Amino acid sequence: MPAVAGDLLGHLGAERNPPVRWDLSDGRRQYAERTARRILANFARQKDTISALRHVEYINREKGFSERGDCVYKQHRLPAWAKGSPTVFFRAADRYSPKNAARYKEIEFALQNELTLEQNMEIVNRFIEENLPNHYYTLAVHDKIGAMSDGTHNLHVHLVFSTRLIDEAEKKKERKRSAYFSYPLRKNAKDRTEKAIRSHGAPIDRKWADRTYVPHLRASYEEITNSVLEKYGHRARIDRRSLKAQEQEARMNGDVLLANLLHRIPEEHVGNGTLKEDSVETQRIKKYRTLKKEYRDLLFAAERAAHSIEEDAHSEKNERLQKSIQAIITSKEFAESENDPTSHVGKLRSNFIEAVHAYEHLERMLISADDAHESAKIEYMTAEEKETYQAYKKILADIRHWTEFKENLSEPKNGTPEELAAYRQLLPALDDKITNLTYEQHLFQEKIDALEARLENTDIQKQIQLITHDMLLANTQIRKDLANAAQNIEVTMRALAQGLFAETHAENQQDTYTTRQLYDIMRKRFYGYKKEVERLQSELEAAKKKVLSMDRALQMGANIYTKGGLKKL
Repeated sequence: MPAVAGDLLGHLGAERNPPVRWDLSDGRRQYAERTARRILANFARQKDTISALRHVEYINREKGFSERGDCVYKQHRLPAWAKGSPTVFFRAADRYSPKNAARYKEIEFALQNELTLEQNMEIVNRFIEENLPNHYYTLAVHDKIGAMSDGTHNLHVHLVFSTRLIDEAEKKKERKRSAYFSYPLRKNAKDRTEKAIRSHGAPIDRKWADRTYVPHLRASYEEITNSVLEKYGHRARIDRRSLKAQEQEARMNGDVLLANLLHRIPEEHVGNGTLKEDSVETQRIKKYRTLKKEYRDLLFAAERAAHSIEEDAHSEKNERLQKSIQAIITSKEFAESENDPTSHVGKLRSNFIEAVHAYEHLERMLISADDAHESAKIEYMTAEEKETYQAYKKILADIRHWTEFKENLSEPKNGTPEELAAYRQLLPALDDKITNLTYEQHLFQEKIDALEARLENTDIQKQIQLITHDMLLANTQIRKDLANAAQNIEVTMRALAQGLFAETHAENQQDTYTTRQLYDIMRKRFYGYKKEVERLQSELEAAKKKVLSMDRALQMGANIYTKGGLKKL
């Protein structure tokens, strides 16, 4: 009898297990729903409506199904007599299979929008190698936007295969089509010669009739998919567990936002083609998904806003702390203390410096909400898109630089005729430079707009939000460590200040001094002033590099006019 596919996930239990994405970073696993994606494994049932041939024509978009389109890739493994045609193979399955035998099985599962078609085929081929190494099959990859979709591509693969094994006899010499689908030789048959085996049908792999094999397929799919995602640098992962299990883990990890995202009613799976776009049920589901997206966007927006407020508060505290640190390290007492690292004050100084370095290290680890979002966006760009985007950002930075440079450039007071001439020549040169950069920006704009539009895709936007969230979540512990590090600076700074200024105060209170005491005091003062002079000289040299002389301005203006010609000379 012809076989019809059944929904593996939709009928195995009351609680659905929609595939959910999770991020892996700093040892923590984070989760979020993967909208409009699913893994379906369809197993044959004994019905009279759809033949194996018709189903293959459907997935390959052939004959009456050709107008449906959306088939982007096909692949098969077939015996020689099929002549590379899945239609020929499965027509034979319909014709020669015993009445009660399953003519085919189908596994359908989601592919990843983050990956290219070639990369997705790594998932498919590894899945086949692991689960169908000895089966004839045909597959078709479909890419479409469904009736209930919000613009997300539903990239998935249909894998249709025969449950009969390619046994050793078949590998040595293929059976005729009429023999391949007939009853296999009984295991207790007296004649087990190769000729007898070949004259009967290929053996049937009984695991495909065992419903307990389904969890193995899910685990295989998850493991392979996550491995390929990791291989190509994507943090996103899929998770076959229930929403409830994922929510519990998120709460245990202290990820309240993700737990709130996962705290929802699982959607009932709707089979392919069962709903029309204008049906009441379709509109109800679309509205639910729209509200779910709005809720998700609000949660992520609130998180970014909260982190921005924290960043402002931290910036104010850090500014006050830096002023206190500068007051210590620019004092002559601090400079003098370096000459006696083994003394009590020298040890206090070492403790203070160590505390400052620990704080600065944590500061470098902290990432702002804007930088986290920018980094997440770049992660979802192709190599070509990254190159274009970075070039575009460089142009914008150059425009800001030269615009600011022009605004800060003033006419020299009491300047020589040469200096005034250089100033007047530089202004139009800067205008030309900014104009050219603006034109370059315009040339890039179309590609950038297309890139931004692609990244606004609902599914990709969700993953960008999740990666941003993951980075900001890492900030939580860093901020706690920073607060402790700041307290440590305060403690070591007070101790050092007390030691530094108490020693100086004691020296100043003496009425009489020995020659040795005077020598030590003068030596400390000398090295202290020497260090201060060296520090000021270093700051002066750094400041000089930022000051543009008129000779340099003239040279830059000429170089802008010659478009780099002077540099070549």
